[in-house]
Amino acid sequence: MPKVYLALAIHAHQPVGNFDHVIEDAYQKSYLPFVKTLAKHPEIKMALHFTGSLFNWFKAKHPDYLTLLSDLVANGQIELISGGFYEPILAILPFKDRLEQIAKLNDFLLRELGYKAKGMWTAERVWESNLVMAIAESGIKYTILDDTHFRMAGLRDKELFGYYITEERGDTLKLVPSSMRVRYLVPFAEPKETIEYLRALLKESDQDLLVAMGDDTEKFGVWPKTYQLCYLRGWLDRFYQAIANESDWLETVKLGDYLEKNLPQGRIYLPTASYSEMMEWALPAKVSQEFVELKHNLTHTKKDQQLAEYLHGGYWRNFLARYRESNLIHKKMLQVSKRAHNMYEKYQSGKELISLSSSDNEKVLQVKEAYDHLLQGECNDAFWHGVFGGLYAPNLRSSSLMNFIRAEYLLDKVEFEDQVNWIEVKEYDFDADGVNEIEIQTNHFSAIYDVQEGGLSILDFKQRNFSLINSLQRRFESYHKRVREIAEEEAKEEASKNRKDISNKDLSASSNNSVGAEDGVETIHEIAKVKEKGLGRFLVYDLYPRNCFTLYALADTVSLESFAKQQLENNWLIAQSGNAKINSSNQLNATEVNINHKLNLASIGFNETIEVLQRIVFVANDLEIKCPVLLTRNTNFNGRLAMELNINLLAGDAHDRYFRFGSEQHRLNWQGVIQSQKELTLTDEYFRLGVKLSSNRAIDWWVYPVFSVSQSEEGFERVYQGSSIIAILPIKELMQDTLEVNLTAIAI
Repeated sequence: MPKVYLALAIHAHQPVGNFDHVIEDAYQKSYLPFVKTLAKHPEIKMALHFTGSLFNWFKAKHPDYLTLLSDLVANGQIELISGGFYEPILAILPFKDRLEQIAKLNDFLLRELGYKAKGMWTAERVWESNLVMAIAESGIKYTILDDTHFRMAGLRDKELFGYYITEERGDTLKLVPSSMRVRYLVPFAEPKETIEYLRALLKESDQDLLVAMGDDTEKFGVWPKTYQLCYLRGWLDRFYQAIANESDWLETVKLGDYLEKNLPQGRIYLPTASYSEMMEWALPAKVSQEFVELKHNLTHTKKDQQLAEYLHGGYWRNFLARYRESNLIHKKMLQVSKRAHNMYEKYQSGKELISLSSSDNEKVLQVKEAYDHLLQGECNDAFWHGVFGGLYAPNLRSSSLMNFIRAEYLLDKVEFEDQVNWIEVKEYDFDADGVNEIEIQTNHFSAIYDVQEGGLSILDFKQRNFSLINSLQRRFESYHKRVREIAEEEAKEEASKNRKDISNKDLSASSNNSVGAEDGVETIHEIAKVKEKGLGRFLVYDLYPRNCFTLYALADTVSLESFAKQQLENNWLIAQSGNAKINSSNQLNATEVNINHKLNLASIGFNETIEVLQRIVFVANDLEIKCPVLLTRNTNFNGRLAMELNINLLAGDAHDRYFRFGSEQHRLNWQGVIQSQKELTLTDEYFRLGVKLSSNRAIDWWVYPVFSVSQSEEGFERVYQGSSIIAILPIKELMQDTLEVNLTAIAI
């Protein structure tokens, strides 16, 4: 009698740099009860995947959890699958880093849990065929991907219940399709619905079927309302029992064992893909909105549904094009990786992987330490944005950047040892946009001057491993339409005097296909709620990238309020694409970037072109960056020249992060005009650093917090993305003398 072999592959991950209380909450609500419930049902077999960052956390915080996993391995109930140790998107890593990430987790599983992994989890199921070689070289035999990938290769329902084999240059890998239908049923429908679905599949087949499902552990307890569903209401127990009750035709299996005993359905070459929601998020915001609406409309007839099969969405790498911030993090990673490998090869003659190497050479050990920081920074969450992606979360961006900066700092120590009076300058296409940028490195700073954008796009303070800019340009996102709709509903309720608190009220999503609606539990992709009332007022979209030392000409009608809201119309002009030259002095150990800006003021209603000379000066072993500005000829312009510096110390409302000027002190989310002051400071007591902004004469400073509106699994929320500090440069004084704006990094 044919059987259904159900292969569950359950994946658990927490981003590098996530808050400890968040991970602890996930442990108590999901990771621990999931494994304890599984242990009560020894007849249920499955594969479990934990990322290396989580394993490290378990080892430090809950070592008994590793014992629980070891017991499940010992009794043959689970297999442990590998993957990139810090859960990177493997496709965007250099080949050597792909191999190192997988080998590091393979080694942990073997060393700590005595298990040699056969399979691996592919982060966010982002697949490119060039991954095969690194995966195969690491000794891994299979990976699980969404059935979406296989449908894109032309397979249809009846062909998705087995596994396939692929190859790249002769290296082979087994690929297992994960059922989207089961993924949406579990745990959002009653267990009997999953059983009925599997029974229906078997009725239409005359042979054994492999039905696989790979999905997140967090959906069993962390996602909204799922802890109550899975454990307090016993859904998970009932699900396991329902499977056991059908043992004559339904059996759970460990994928590694099943694949060793059964032949593949055939050979396949999958297109580049991810899970369906990710491919929606990867599209430009307006196109994504159109795409989702089009797919939703294609549900009325069978012909519509067939047509929908050919709608595939975007390509994961386009996050690097959509978000310059993601691209900057990625390109920083590539540069640090290249440097680490070059230095390792210089000091270590063997071919052993860096992460697995052992040596008595102090420099090799330093490179190895730096390299592990690089691998941590490659964690995927900071590179993309969707319901889960962490690009909008400053702490996750900061975590990646801090690891890259730390790696850079350690590599400096290897290369320059105890030297401090060094400075290096390179001009090359850092961000792969076809135009050269200028990179400046000292023992204190790593900086990129972007000629096209007209400012520093990167400014890292090495002594504290801190990215001082790390802000985010506010953009339109497809879900902002729903945020505006909620804001309109709030306004109607206010007008009708019906003052209900809707900040925590679930509002119906634009689609009505919730699998678990009858239980009051929605999938994570269907939840639409706001975490605070009045969120719509923060939907502001920036007209420019958020950099440091960016110059503007502003009409005299522009105020702090209009600048903060980007309501500038034709009253502003940004100084970009200036003629930039590098001037280095070996005698002074200094480098300055000289930029000649010509600003045609006709666009802001003034019939004149002004010429501005801006210099950005770095001195070796100096914590101060100087930026003198001078008008090279007189002008009748009666507006303002302004210089913007974007600084992000991450926590806008924390008591230990604040502005200070004169006798005043304010938290970082403060907005206001500082009149006639020579300096102000931003202080971060948590990371023990400060930034002093100063000028050589008293000027006015405009300050406002930058808030984005993003989505998470808990709903739409406001996120502090740093502060914009704008130095107002008096035109008359600039015609007489140089005005200097300086930035000093402070280690406290």
